[in-house]
Amino acid sequence: LGMLGRGGAGEVHRVLDRKLNRIVALKLLRLEYSSDAQMIARFTRDAQVISQLDHPSIIPIYDLGRADSGRWYLTMKEVHGRTLRECIAAMYSDTKGSDPFNLRQAVVALQRVCTAVGFAHDKGVLHRDLKPDNIMIAEFGQVFVLDWGLARVLRSTPLQTSGITRSVVGSHTDHGLVMG
Repeated sequence: LGMLGRGGAGEVHRVLDRKLNRIVALKLLRLEYSSDAQMIARFTRDAQVISQLDHPSIIPIYDLGRADSGRWYLTMKEVHGRTLRECIAAMYSDTKGSDPFNLRQAVVALQRVCTAVGFAHDKGVLHRDLKPDNIMIAEFGQVFVLDWGLARVLRSTPLQTSGITRSVVGSHTDHGLVMG
């Protein structure tokens, strides 16, 4: 139903989930990475990590799979809104009177971000790319921490004890490697 965005490794489309008759966001691994084992492993690992972070400010993952075309995909909740960067810019613009976002709402949004990040840290996951562009303020004030693509799993315990499953541990960044 249309492109929502494109990043270094994936592209996100708005699609209809025919089974449940709802609109979702579909993230596809970019075509040039469809046979790159390292990128496929990273894509699936990221989906597994995010799907285990069940928090109101972390967008839920619905499905992970491989399309008939061979491209890997995941589906997730589609959210609409503005980034925290856009909201803050609007607060200080000449037309701020027409924008309902204010300092109190910015502080509340930051508090929700801290709660989500604290939740992830409790599970042993570091975001590693937290910035105003990766925080979305949705239509009705919901706050979402986006883009967990650089997340690092520090420790693992079995899922029953509220940690990330062992299958997604082992990611590390080599010294001197720049990502994102």
